[in-house]
Amino acid sequence: MNCLLRWPLPRVLQGVGITVALVFSSRAGASTVREATLAHLVKRADLVVEATPEEAKSVWEAGPNGQRIVTYTRLRFGVVAYGPSSKDLWVRTLGGSVGKIAQRVGGEAVLPLGERSLLFLRRQADTTWAIVEMGQGQYPLQNDEKQVPRVRIAATLQQGSEILPVSSGVGVRSVLGGKSLVEAIEKIRREHANPTEN
Repeated sequence: MNCLLRWPLPRVLQGVGITVALVFSSRAGASTVREATLAHLVKRADLVVEATPEEAKSVWEAGPNGQRIVTYTRLRFGVVAYGPSSKDLWVRTLGGSVGKIAQRVGGEAVLPLGERSLLFLRRQADTTWAIVEMGQGQYPLQNDEKQVPRVRIAATLQQGSEILPVSSGVGVRSVLGGKSLVEAIEKIRREHANPTEN
């Protein structure tokens, strides 16, 4: 039995035109978002890092319209493009599983344990971090035949989510997709040093 809940988006996401659906089932909720540019992600990120999820815990938390599940994932740092360096930190994402109840949020990032990603992170009021633009701020890394880590072409979004083309400029997937980690980090550092959009 599926039960659909909606709650107001955090202020940072209001006006972006993202509708977030929370579905109580093993089926992921769908969402449609406009693709971000690299400049957009860099402008909003306090930290960009290659990191590996090492531990995760899902808990119930009070939301604007009642209880919801959130997941806290501890990351081990690799290469830092810019931002504060740390041994590890905790990232908060919407959805997860507690007991027999699973909540999936369309468009949210997925952080499988042990799988490296390039992450655009924003510091929260507490000691945790959030992924900028949810799933669009996470880019999994996969080694090629020469064992060079490369950015996967698509951001990892929950199943059923769709990314629409950018309204102007070049989408981040075209800029970073297929690039080696070294190339991607260099592009991000250049954008951070010399922003191309306000």
